Amino acid sequence: MFRSKSSVYALLAVLEIAKRHAGGDKSGVQAGQIAAQYKLPAAYAAKVMSQLARAKVLKSERGPRGGFRLQRAPGQISLLQVIDAVNGLEDGFRDSIASGASRNVRRGLADVFKSATQDVRKSLDSVSVGDFLRKWTR
Repeated sequence: MFRSKSSVYALLAVLEIAKRHAGGDKSGVQAGQIAAQYKLPAAYAAKVMSQLARAKVLKSERGPRGGFRLQRAPGQISLLQVIDAVNGLEDGFRDSIASGASRNVRRGLADVFKSATQDVRKSLDSVSVGDFLRKWTR
């Protein structure tokens, strides 16, 4: 259950930085470059990339050659780690509580959403950024 656009923006940023790194470009990538390339709001891209740096998925370096780089090798970063860095998954429990449904129905929905979220987390954790690049980019 993806929570917001932040998850997608974070994945795009990390995948682009990893792709550039694999192509031999070791320079830092500016948030504005990611925003321009994917037509994202620049301030939002910068916020997401800062969150990724705080979560130690990316590292941020200041200065003329600064920018964002991967903190670890692409094979050591899972898609789940990227999404968790921007609080991108939730189990839907809150939404089931807010409904006007009976307690049993709310509990059932919460259980189903929790199980689905666990499955999604497991799936995302099993795919590294490196795996994704090998399979989906050429």
